[in-house]
Amino acid sequence: MTNQSLAGYRIVRTIAETARAVTVLAQPALPTESPAELVVLKCYLNGVPSSSILAECEAMTSISSPHLPAVYDLASVSGNRLVAVCEWIPGTSLSKLLKSRGHFTAGEAITILVPLVETLARLHRAGIVHGGVSVDSVLFRESGSPVLIGLSQAARFVPQSTPAELSHNSAVRSDIASLTHLCAIVLSVVRSDSSGQQKLEDGIAWMTSTLLTNDPQWAAALEERLFALGAPEPVRVVGADSSASQDDPQPRRVSTLLGSAATEAVGAPSDRISVFGIPSWLQNELVRGLVALRLRLSHLRTWARRWVAPVRPRMWLLAGIATAALVTALLVAGVAPPDAIEPPELLSSTSHSAVVPTASPVNADPQLALGELLFTRERCFRDLSEGCLRDVAQADSPAFMADSELIGHIISGGELNNEVLLRFDEVLVTQELGDSVIFSLTSSANDKPATVLLVKGEAGWRMRSYTLPD
Repeated sequence: MTNQSLAGYRIVRTIAETARAVTVLAQPALPTESPAELVVLKCYLNGVPSSSILAECEAMTSISSPHLPAVYDLASVSGNRLVAVCEWIPGTSLSKLLKSRGHFTAGEAITILVPLVETLARLHRAGIVHGGVSVDSVLFRESGSPVLIGLSQAARFVPQSTPAELSHNSAVRSDIASLTHLCAIVLSVVRSDSSGQQKLEDGIAWMTSTLLTNDPQWAAALEERLFALGAPEPVRVVGADSSASQDDPQPRRVSTLLGSAATEAVGAPSDRISVFGIPSWLQNELVRGLVALRLRLSHLRTWARRWVAPVRPRMWLLAGIATAALVTALLVAGVAPPDAIEPPELLSSTSHSAVVPTASPVNADPQLALGELLFTRERCFRDLSEGCLRDVAQADSPAFMADSELIGHIISGGELNNEVLLRFDEVLVTQELGDSVIFSLTSSANDKPATVLLVKGEAGWRMRSYTLPD
């Protein structure tokens, strides 16, 4: 779309193209004495409801905040398409900064998170929910000030008169859960001493619980907890790409075996036909079992290598000789005389009495539980069963509410986006604290990761919340 004009602006380059809009970088078409200021033109496609467009624009203009992008104008072009003229923020995103920096100081985390808390709380009081808070919906100005973007899923509601009434809004609670998820991700990469580390761990556990989501005064409580970590510091954005070093803490990498195989297990398109002619659901169950078995074996090998690493080679030689001697002695001693062999009847009865049925162990590994939960979740979508989701997500969680709405959307004739299925090629554990684990899922179909929060309760691991890539 370069060398073209739109709404009185000359298009410089295309930034993004989605099913909702085409976003381009532009500058005024008419020459000016001063250097032309770049703007962002968001040209909405036909079929996008005007109410959704107005909600997005109103979210950026309803409150005056330096932490929201400005909207300069709203124009109509050929084909009755609406174009929003918005502020251009050339800074990096929080997602990229997390990858390039690898860690933050406690002061930087405060500078990043507190403005986002205040901005989201003000939007809620104005009757607007963001609908898509994630690490990809935060940009930084050159000064290091955060800006909340990604308002394409914003929605309006009747403003509530009191914080208590506002806390009963499910969309508001979902927004708060997404923000606390983002806070947990940022705090998980903060470097601190031993005393400060305990504060961080306690804060993350508190943020990922339901106590904060249901608190009418959640913003004040969250800000108080953040300021208790230290004093705000400027966020180091310039030169962030070169700041990562070998001693930066990296998230623990999980074998890609689970990602690729789990994608196949949850019903990825495949032209292969079962040789044995078994039902597809049974074949999927077998594949999932094999994936879990292979991953357990991989973990066992890793554990064994770590366990034997400190042992000297000479000790292994002596241990091998001793083991061989012991096995030989047992084989010789175990040869029974012919008259000691039990009759067939006695042997049969003894064998049957020794068989004790065993129950399959409960899977306590969150990495394996993630693959199983996503497999079951896709089956719930396929069967259009909301009750099935109770085996996947906590009943009062943002993940359960979002997936229930998706099933209702499908029943009403809507289609399910493949990104919602959370299929992945690789999974990273970005935070593991007690009975809660945050995963980052990446796939070849999208260069931006999705995130999933698992929480362990009496029923085992369940999804608490998730965010999709923009």
